[in-house]
Amino acid sequence: MSAADSMKRIGLIAGSGQFPLIFSKAASAKGYQVYAVGYVNEADPTLVETVAALEWLHLGQLKRLVRFFRQNGVCEAVMMGAVRKTRMFTDIRPDTQAIALAARMRHTHDDNLLRAFAAFLEKEGVRIQPSTFLLPELLAPEGCWTRRRPTRSEEKDIALGWRLAKEVGRLDIGQCIVVGGGSVLAVEAIDGTDATILRGGQLGKGTAVVVKVCKPNQDFRFDVPAIGAETVRNMQAAGARVLVVEAGKAVVFDRGEMVALADRHGIAIGCAWGLSGLAILANSTQKNTPACLMWNWSLSWIRICGGPAMWPSASAPRPLAATGTCVDLLIEKPMTSTLRQADELIDFAESHGLLIQVGHLERFNSAVAALRNIVTAPMFIESHRLATFKGRGTDVSVVLDLMIHDIDIISNFVRSEIRAIRAAGIPVISHEVDIANARLEFENGCVANVTASRISIKNERKIRLFQRDAYVSVDFSNHHITVIRKTGEHPEGIIPGMEIQELCFTKGDALDDELKSFVRAVKRREVPEVTGQMGRDALRIALDIMDQIQSTNSRYFN
Repeated sequence: MSAADSMKRIGLIAGSGQFPLIFSKAASAKGYQVYAVGYVNEADPTLVETVAALEWLHLGQLKRLVRFFRQNGVCEAVMMGAVRKTRMFTDIRPDTQAIALAARMRHTHDDNLLRAFAAFLEKEGVRIQPSTFLLPELLAPEGCWTRRRPTRSEEKDIALGWRLAKEVGRLDIGQCIVVGGGSVLAVEAIDGTDATILRGGQLGKGTAVVVKVCKPNQDFRFDVPAIGAETVRNMQAAGARVLVVEAGKAVVFDRGEMVALADRHGIAIGCAWGLSGLAILANSTQKNTPACLMWNWSLSWIRICGGPAMWPSASAPRPLAATGTCVDLLIEKPMTSTLRQADELIDFAESHGLLIQVGHLERFNSAVAALRNIVTAPMFIESHRLATFKGRGTDVSVVLDLMIHDIDIISNFVRSEIRAIRAAGIPVISHEVDIANARLEFENGCVANVTASRISIKNERKIRLFQRDAYVSVDFSNHHITVIRKTGEHPEGIIPGMEIQELCFTKGDALDDELKSFVRAVKRREVPEVTGQMGRDALRIALDIMDQIQSTNSRYFN
């Protein structure tokens, strides 16, 4: 076998812009052979210099696209680069496959078209990967990147623009909105972001604020929000003053050049995790806040509280000391992709006297907190975590996406090693497991039956625990607990000799409580609520469940 034959192969469906070029170079550097399909009059002709083979196509030529990938042994591909939407009406050559695909669609909005296209390719044996899966370093980091920060009035426009942009995205109209003086100046439509900035900037006359965010149900396989130096040039030409994007969910090109241009023209650029995080754009150096760091392994982003924003990194242990001083860490679940990574992270933290808290958010649910005084020695547990399909998060198994919450809660209550796992699960809509069930048998005799699904017709988060003296039912969504306890009294009750208690709890802000808990642990040097070892334990069980599902249902994953 030649070296070329042994290399991994990846397909690239390329539109305009520099994203396809950046990807092809990065993929080649990481040991991939890139086989590209470029859209005529869209993709950069120099793409041919960075790929193993390039096929030029017009929009709608699906048969040629599939044939090209098959001939080159491509089973995975990415879609990146823009395709001007106006070309869909002027330069499209649909073959019979494209016509049949369009005929089956009720709506031709962006997301519907792209998802239908991706589903078609996957039926033909080509799986579409997230566009950033080899380029996590391009994801936007949190913070104000420029010397100039938004003014008070601009902050109000940012908040207004953010809310409206999310609603526009929910309707699948666009990702960008321009606001000024409390009024909407422009909304992205078929003409794209650059034209939206020019329209809104001209109307704003020096007050325009540009907000570009991902859609609420963004599918990260395609159409990820992107900005770059060209964005700032358009803002400067239009007289726009502020640009805000969503941290970890937008791609940034030429960041150094982009920030230099913005500083030269007095433009503020900022990036926030959500509406509640916009304050950091106006004041990113918060006084009396201990240096700490937040890490999301699957997206490869880090966030530092009380310190400068940092670029994403390739592995967790290095960024812990990347600021020049070691910092404590709040890490999203699952804490890492593998147990080896988790062990390296824990060892590094322990050797440097650092704290790790893993973001198992459900631990801070008010109902879970109340269980600590009720659940003592459970012997049978049943949990159901069901969600309607949303499209996001389907790049990982439902075991790591949803079930791991209940795995962590159950492990925390049982406090015993697992003796055996029996698991089943299948992919239904995505290529990862969408519904799973696991029976966990513990050394102390406890048995837990855990179910998770992201393709349910309703949302449900419930757990039932049975112990010698009580039955406890918890509804996480409604913050409600039912406790049926043996007392020997009430012989005429619904259940003779049992007392029924109904406990309701005010819905709190679990995320706020989690962050406060972490900061308190950092300040006092206390053991965090969810330690790195606890996060590793949950990850180990989740990975064991996934391995068993893969081995017993291998026919679904070929």
